[in-house]
Amino acid sequence: MSELSEALWKAGDDAGDSRHCGVVTVAVLAELDYSTSAKLLERHGRKKRQGTTFSIMENALAELGFSCVEERGHISKVKTVKRLATVLPCLNSYWISTSGHWLAAKKGIIHDWSENRALRIRNVWRVERR
Repeated sequence: MSELSEALWKAGDDAGDSRHCGVVTVAVLAELDYSTSAKLLERHGRKKRQGTTFSIMENALAELGFSCVEERGHISKVKTVKRLATVLPCLNSYWISTSGHWLAAKKGIIHDWSENRALRIRNVWRVERR
């Protein structure tokens, strides 16, 4: 796990939050601290200690000036998080969904506890500033 994601997960635990992978994902992608990301997602409908939906996260990122485009290239063909780390371009940011979990990859680094796990990827979106 990267130092950034480790610090964000710890901040969520210290805040008494759980099921906060969406908060950590938005924090990584938008370069926010945990509390700012949590407040942003709460404004868009997230409830503390509950998971975050795609639409809540997409709306929060849009408010910050980001757009999400579903990846259709070679990255979309990768099946697991572990394998994804070997093919990520170093310049882009990605939002990844697995079954019941969100994670972020930025500048070729997966910022999540699942980086070396064989979690099956459902979708990958490239996240860019508009």
